[in-house]
Amino acid sequence: MSAVPVVETARLHLRGFVLADFPRYAALWADPAMVRHILPAPRGKTESWRAFQGIAGSWALCGIGQWAICLRDSGAVIGHCGFFFGHRGLGADFDALPECGWVLAPEVWGRGYGREAVTAAHDWFDAARPGPSVAMIEDGHRGSERIAAALDYRPLRAAGLAGPPVTLYRRG
Repeated sequence: MSAVPVVETARLHLRGFVLADFPRYAALWADPAMVRHILPAPRGKTESWRAFQGIAGSWALCGIGQWAICLRDSGAVIGHCGFFFGHRGLGADFDALPECGWVLAPEVWGRGYGREAVTAAHDWFDAARPGPSVAMIEDGHRGSERIAAALDYRPLRAAGLAGPPVTLYRRG
């Protein structure tokens, strides 16, 4: 088992999720605004519970995972980010590498928290597990495209998934 590292920035605290975070996690994934570039529809509580458990399992089994993004001044959970193996069936050039993902609550969009959190996650990743990573972003999701570009992700190829078109990205 691997302990979840803590990562600090000027404004954020990235930490492992705890059971008490589940209601907030489920509320984030039930928010249509938050999931509009990620899922066809908001998640129900059962689906969120499975994903929440998967985050814990990723750290334990793979030594990488997603952090709860918390505001340092209040401790409020405003999203999550980190690395995982999605095994999406998109080919060895994508599925074999750690995938980075990030989500933020709509009420904090536009404040630079996403870039700050994802940059800190990559700083940890680069030190702990240097190597390439991938990301998947819905075409036209400008905020995520800007974060990916700032972290040197480059388009790999388009992917044919159900739903809106997405581009796969690779870093390193």
